[in-house]
Amino acid sequence: MTNVAVEEGPVCPYHPVPVGMRLTMLRSDLLRRGLLGVYRCPRCGFERRLPVGDGEPAGQSRPASAPPPAAL
Repeated sequence: MTNVAVEEGPVCPYHPVPVGMRLTMLRSDLLRRGLLGVYRCPRCGFERRLPVGDGEPAGQSRPASAPPPAAL
């Protein structure tokens, strides 16, 4: 997966039409020495953490109220 710029957010995977996620927070990643953007879907609350510089995705989390991930 590629890095996401601060100005543009990823698309939430839980909607049939594209819903852009919004940057809600910037966090430092001490293990990878980078900066993470925490993006949140305005419709369902799904959160995704993506690097804002060089690096790989640091993981994903979702609130209990969000729909479960789709089967791959």
